[in-house]
Amino acid sequence: GPDTNYVPVQQVNSLNMGWCINCHVQGYKPAEGARLAGQQVTPELEAMPAKKARYDCAVCHY
Repeated sequence: GPDTNYVPVQQVNSLNMGWCINCHVQGYKPAEGARLAGQQVTPELEAMPAKKARYDCAVCHY
């Protein structure tokens, strides 16, 4: 049946290869990701340093 709790989603970034690579190269703050996902941000999460992801083609193109 219909889902009355449905929350529409929208694309907020281009999701092109350059956008992805920027995050892999510059890193991301886990607290920022949690905040954007609507999760509670704890002091421990806020204190975590930026994380970087692997930066090779096989990460995405497998």
